[in-house]
Amino acid sequence: MRVSDQARRHMITLIEDLNRLKKYKEETLYLAASLADRLLVNLAVKNKEAPCLIKLAVITTLMAAKLEEPIQPSYNRMIRLAASDWNVVITKQELADLEGLIIRMLDFDLHFTGPIPFLERF
Repeated sequence: MRVSDQARRHMITLIEDLNRLKKYKEETLYLAASLADRLLVNLAVKNKEAPCLIKLAVITTLMAAKLEEPIQPSYNRMIRLAASDWNVVITKQELADLEGLIIRMLDFDLHFTGPIPFLERF
């Protein structure tokens, strides 16, 4: 099932908002957007339905923070943030299930070589 351009833009805006609120690095933002987009492409190719894009934005931000940030992110804080700022009820189990789906669908290939590490080499 195809995700509309408007729905994807909303999801990316949410990822940007989470990144800004949590004061994460720019690399975390790019990785989260990459994970979400790659999952949506894989689901579309297999003609499977996309998950809730708000939950997808939250979990990809958490996953990216695990890989890029020096301090481990808190699932509980992110769940409270989603509830208070966007009135979305998310359980820790839903996030864990979605994280497992992403990892399996991407065959454990979670890294994204973005422009910042490339430019830092020079």
